[in-house]
Amino acid sequence: MQFVATFEYSSLLEIGLTELKEKEVSGIYVVPLDLRKKEPRLLDSIQKGDVVLIVTCEERQASVVEDILWDHKALGLARTR
Repeated sequence: MQFVATFEYSSLLEIGLTELKEKEVSGIYVVPLDLRKKEPRLLDSIQKGDVVLIVTCEERQASVVEDILWDHKALGLARTR
């Protein structure tokens, strides 16, 4: 099971990462995004976010992982199998 989530970088994200590690979720990959160099167009639909987090976990851990991500203010979340 894999989750992909976007976050604004904050201490809440760091706390969430610590909680995932405490739950023995080891497949954690964090990618900081580059900021846009120029102003977005008026109708730009990309949400603001500066971190993409990819978490791979066991099926039995999925609900806990999802709760942790939402509780720590994920901007968006996708689950894949």
